[in-house]
Amino acid sequence: MTPTDHEEKTQDRTLPEVESGVCDWLRRSMAVRDPWADRLGPGDRHSAMRDLADRLGPRYAFATLQGYEIYHERQRKVVEQLRGFAEHMPERMSESGGLMLFGDAGTGKDHLIAALLKIAIAKHNLRVLWYDAGDLFDEFY
Repeated sequence: MTPTDHEEKTQDRTLPEVESGVCDWLRRSMAVRDPWADRLGPGDRHSAMRDLADRLGPRYAFATLQGYEIYHERQRKVVEQLRGFAEHMPERMSESGGLMLFGDAGTGKDHLIAALLKIAIAKHNLRVLWYDAGDLFDEFY
């Protein structure tokens, strides 16, 4: 896809339309399997964590909520909310209470999501997917 193709496809879309399209795509991709019926067994967690670390790459392989550098009080509040989300992740997800982070480049969204994915595996035995924003955008369009 050339930049011109991308601009032609997206220039007339509003942010709510783009968000709605991404959410629809995620619903369709999750419809392939039931994540609640497909929990990791105790012996699968290690390989799932290793696979995730490989996909995350060296930048986020060791990301944790505790290791997130907070520069502003708003970030502290977000991290506290994410800790609550992580604690009750299965319940929140079964209520269709997914999570999407928005923010400027370099604010740590990928770091925080990587940390949450690791918690999903280690604490809740959930299977996870990691999509780089560019890969997700390519898949969506």
